[in-house]
Amino acid sequence: MDHLFTKEQDEITLQILTSLQTAYEATDILLNEIKNNKDWSQFDTLTSTLNQLITVIMDASEPYHKKYDFITLPITCRCMLHTLSKIISARSSDLKKCFGKLEFELVPAIEEAYQQFYFWTCVYSYPEREKEYYNQEIYELSSNKYTNASVKSGQFKYDLSIMVLAYNKLEYTKKCIEHLLPNIPKNLNCELILFDNGSTDGTAEYFESLNPTKLFQPKINWGYGLAVNRIIESKYLLYVSNDVLVMPGVIENMLECIKSDDKIARIVPATTNVSNRQAVIEGFKSFDDVYAYARKNNVPDPFRREERVRLCDPISLMDMSVYASEKGICNFGYYRDKVMSFPDDMASLMLRRRGYKQILQKDAFCYHFGSITVKNEIDPDFYTRGRKIFKKEFGVDPWGTGFCYDSPFEERVVKDEQGHVEVLGINCGFGSNSLKIKEQLKEYCNNLDCTLSNVTDDPSFISDLKGISDNAQLVTDIKSFEEFLDTHMYNYVVWQTPFIIRNDASAVFDLLLSHICPGGILFVKSNNSFLEYANKNNLSVLSLPEEWIKLEV
Repeated sequence: MDHLFTKEQDEITLQILTSLQTAYEATDILLNEIKNNKDWSQFDTLTSTLNQLITVIMDASEPYHKKYDFITLPITCRCMLHTLSKIISARSSDLKKCFGKLEFELVPAIEEAYQQFYFWTCVYSYPEREKEYYNQEIYELSSNKYTNASVKSGQFKYDLSIMVLAYNKLEYTKKCIEHLLPNIPKNLNCELILFDNGSTDGTAEYFESLNPTKLFQPKINWGYGLAVNRIIESKYLLYVSNDVLVMPGVIENMLECIKSDDKIARIVPATTNVSNRQAVIEGFKSFDDVYAYARKNNVPDPFRREERVRLCDPISLMDMSVYASEKGICNFGYYRDKVMSFPDDMASLMLRRRGYKQILQKDAFCYHFGSITVKNEIDPDFYTRGRKIFKKEFGVDPWGTGFCYDSPFEERVVKDEQGHVEVLGINCGFGSNSLKIKEQLKEYCNNLDCTLSNVTDDPSFISDLKGISDNAQLVTDIKSFEEFLDTHMYNYVVWQTPFIIRNDASAVFDLLLSHICPGGILFVKSNNSFLEYANKNNLSVLSLPEEWIKLEV
């Protein structure tokens, strides 16, 4: 790929990066001045210097933005100048606000601006630099410094951060807050972060009236990018979109769940109006029905906490040590291209490839109005372009085979199994259908004694399968398949796409059936060769939706 910039522009790039670093150092001095309440004459000098620096950076970066609209540093600078004016105004009237705006808005904005500008100008389109960036620099540049310090010391300032994101839609935001605040557990050590992303409808004034722990307010929508994720000081983050109503018991249940297993990195509660077969569909006629359902549903039940391959999240609970520390995945700082679609899928992929669990928590129900926050902000071509970029970056289609389970597995398909159960997935892509069998055994049979194995002849899926399986292996011929099966006998087998097709089909079918327990169940999708085999051998199969068939051995 051709380099974006000429040698002369590279020199300007270095000057801009150096100026951003100088601005950051100036804020550090200013923070100490305010914290220690020293000579206030430094305040005027430093804020004047910052104003000049940011203005110079804004002007110098404008040609970059005009040529490449995804380089948004001039927009960020305009937001920073606005924040700086707020800091100056608050100096004499509200020292707490002055300090908060500086530490928890201007400083992270500069940090984020440096990282983004550095990436687009010094990494993007420079293949020789990308390896170093993704192996090391991204963790240094994007990790949360508070999280890093807390992971190192073992002590977090808060147990939970609750962040509400809003962009206009004030009427929904008020409903969101009115449901959230009463349902925060008493005596929970938490911080409330209200993130107003440049609203123009009174949201800013409303948020200020609530006196939250932290108030993050870029002047322009997404003017600070993901900088807000740099100000979290807790072990866990509960992200809440402003079109979600948090119900009683949800926060307690979610915290209990995430603390139960160090491998759980992300939890999404059950909600209405969400994709990925996560939606609660109850036909509510009124909010009285919603509250009644929540009271009945939100009773702690570990067996209703379903591991998923991917999750969609209008509200989610995340482990910050996994997401934002320099030893984690640094998902908040990941840039793969100027089209930043499929963030849920990107986070899910990073988590499962590192062996972390993602849980759809059915015993925690919230009401979701549905795509209120951003539905008018998305380019119609957003997903088409983003899907291509995702596949290029990660080697898999985010909506490829097995990204979500198929409809036959939505309802119960497992028997009342007790004791040890073996489940095998064959070419199940990401593995949602075979994983669903294991999770059904947990939910309907309260049976946790299950081993999930997956085999695939497609190497692009093996990293994802290893993340959600007890055992996963790449198998490319009948001999290696036989070696994999060995002496194992399976209670459930899910076979999704054609497998080791170079081999004799009948031999593969004979081998597979010999490793299914008596009374075991085989699910097969769209496989004419197997149907011919079943007819030839007088095997009775049951047709299911989406071209699936079921054979009970």
